Amino acid sequence: MISFLINAIKIIFLLGFLIFIHEGGHFLVAKACKIKVKEFAIGFGPTIWKKQGKETKYALRLIPLRWICKYASEKKNAQMSKVLLAQQVYLKELLLCLQEG
Repeated sequence: MISFLINAIKIIFLLGFLIFIHEGGHFLVAKACKIKVKEFAIGFGPTIWKKQGKETKYALRLIPLRWICKYASEKKNAQMSKVLLAQQVYLKELLLCLQEG
């Protein structure tokens, strides 16, 4: 029973880490494109820790299976188009680097 719980906890943290990589990409691309990020939070449920940055609220919540990267709502559609375009450009550059290596 204990090994099952340990394995379940390992899986939860591994999934949390993979989600962190994914949402961290959204956060970094948004910052690179000068898009304001209102909130970047780890997990869901009750808030354990939070800090207000210059324009972004950072939070740590109880269950690490969801990450949130909320953008400022002003001009959201136009800004998101820029983000998607930037992601395509970065992906093409990454693929070119991998092909050359």
